[in-house]
Amino acid sequence: MRIDRTLYMNIRTFLIGFLVVLFIGGVGYKVFERQQEGSFVNWYDQTLKEEFDLSVEVNKAQKEGYSSVQNYTTADANRPLSDTLDSIDEIISATKLLQNQQTEYNRVVEENQKDVEKFVRRAKFFFSNKEYQELLQTLTDSYGERKYIRDVNSIRIDFILNLFEVLRDFEIAQDHYRKYGSSSFETIGDTYGELSSLEKYAQNDFSFKNQEAIKEKLSFEFDVLTRYREYLKSYYVVLRDLARGNYDTASYKRGKLATDSYNLAIDWDRLWRDSDAVVSNKTKSLLSSYLTQWEAVNDLGKDFSSLDLLLCRIYSTKLDLYSIVTDKESHATSSGDLLLDLSSVAPKTTDLDKLVDASIIEYAYATDSATLFTCHNRKTNESYTFSYSMN
Repeated sequence: MRIDRTLYMNIRTFLIGFLVVLFIGGVGYKVFERQQEGSFVNWYDQTLKEEFDLSVEVNKAQKEGYSSVQNYTTADANRPLSDTLDSIDEIISATKLLQNQQTEYNRVVEENQKDVEKFVRRAKFFFSNKEYQELLQTLTDSYGERKYIRDVNSIRIDFILNLFEVLRDFEIAQDHYRKYGSSSFETIGDTYGELSSLEKYAQNDFSFKNQEAIKEKLSFEFDVLTRYREYLKSYYVVLRDLARGNYDTASYKRGKLATDSYNLAIDWDRLWRDSDAVVSNKTKSLLSSYLTQWEAVNDLGKDFSSLDLLLCRIYSTKLDLYSIVTDKESHATSSGDLLLDLSSVAPKTTDLDKLVDASIIEYAYATDSATLFTCHNRKTNESYTFSYSMN
């Protein structure tokens, strides 16, 4: 059977055209895939830098807040009330600044997490490289772990704000008691107007800022706030009864006031302990994700400019984990000594430790100033310094 020559030529032309289109499409796909890979590398480098920049600002705010708390706790106990309130106002102001910085950091990280989700969707069609797939998965995992830790940190900031706002009123009540505690009921009742800031605690609809989240995630810390609220409420209602001449009622309520005062014997060493147990597990998972991420990034063989920052992220996370697990800070005075301390906590980083020296990470514990953790990005000649504590 002979095929008509015209039909043959049509079929031949179609097949050649199809193969050309297929070839061009394949080449075009590879070109587009490389463009997507290059876009991802640029995004990854820029994202790490952006998040480090914001972390430095958060750390500066933390340092300012810590310094103001130090000033409050080490001040002369006999100083005037006005000085004490000014000191607490400084703490509240510094904590609000920290809250703003943390909120901005959270916003940017959430946007970056959404970017990862977009890359994951694109990867189904455009990334045939399994190393990219693995890297995207580790990014997805790490952002998930970080969200819980970020949420806890934000709730802790809410607790600190509530605590010092309540301590401000507590200082007012304490000063009032020192001045009038031994006076007659009538004289004390005449000073009722000095305690107007305590009235809110006696309201049935009173609640602390972000109360439900604090109650859920920080049960011990919420109990601390509740104890202070009960004391200030009792103090206020007793004074209110005295001001109204209800001396018998006031005398009766003084029993609860005494109980509430006794309940203010708080074990401050328990602060964060319960939530740290969960944060510790999340931090371990996060560190594992970062270690897998390091392997995936290096397997790609691309020219990332942020590998030093990824190393710093790994070891700063391990330092956080060390502090939680051991309940102390590293007293290392060099990067080598720091690695020895951190080797005591899992997951281990023995092979990775060989890549770290003072050209990437500097650490210096100090007993009379800030303990500093400095990250160097050798490719960009940029450095990021974090203050871990004041001693």
